[in-house]
Amino acid sequence: MPDVGIYCLSAARFLSGKEPYEVQASIARPKDDPRFAEVEASCQVIAKLPSGFTASFNSAYNAHKSQFLRIERTDAFAELNPAFAYNGIKMKFEKAVDGGVEMAHEPSLKPKDQFCS
Repeated sequence: MPDVGIYCLSAARFLSGKEPYEVQASIARPKDDPRFAEVEASCQVIAKLPSGFTASFNSAYNAHKSQFLRIERTDAFAELNPAFAYNGIKMKFEKAVDGGVEMAHEPSLKPKDQFCS
């Protein structure tokens, strides 16, 4: 999986606490683009994990740089955007109750040095 694809799979494993039991994936490699003669241009994945958790993600060298992670449930979502950067990560979450938004929050995250403890 090119670029951040492995981070997407690792995030699904971490968030579910389980290993995928079924994975479907496909790659794209444009025949007329010499940049992708030896590497795929993109990879699309759907991974099914126990308890109904499904992760779907795309990772590509031939697309605009976006690195977001979004978790959706029937009544809420949480997202990080960008999700896999060294800095500038922003979080947002919302929870709906009776069809309306009960809570919408964008907490501020303090910058961390990813290379020092």
